[in-house]
Amino acid sequence: MMAKRRKKTQHEFTAALRMEGAKLDVDALVKALGRKPDNSHRIGDPKRAQEKWADSMCSFDSKLPRKATLEDQLKSLLDEFEPRKKTIAKFKRRGTTGYFWCGHFTDAYLGFCGVVGLSAPLLKRLGAFGFEVLIDTYADTNFNS
Repeated sequence: MMAKRRKKTQHEFTAALRMEGAKLDVDALVKALGRKPDNSHRIGDPKRAQEKWADSMCSFDSKLPRKATLEDQLKSLLDEFEPRKKTIAKFKRRGTTGYFWCGHFTDAYLGFCGVVGLSAPLLKRLGAFGFEVLIDTYADTNFNS
């Protein structure tokens, strides 16, 4: 009897550059960067039933498909936003927080299978940019890519 072959773990990724804070002027940021956000909200916008947002936020997504590696997702964002680093720094000095938010979607049980790696040159670029990198893993046993 042949042993049952284990299916290869599947991984997909998204990445976004996000800026948020109570002092963030969404319209000024959008105008300064010359790109509309893929997601945003302003202080006081409705959040849930009786809640409102306590801060403003803009999220600029990588335009790569989810099948692209996390490395490629982050490189695409750096390629786009590194030339605007001085503009972004002005908003940081005004009290705005910035970070790279990354989504890791996998069919691995509880997300505990597989390795997500980033190269040393990419890590150097990310460090020079000065934003944290947050990676949120979502495990889905019904993963269907």
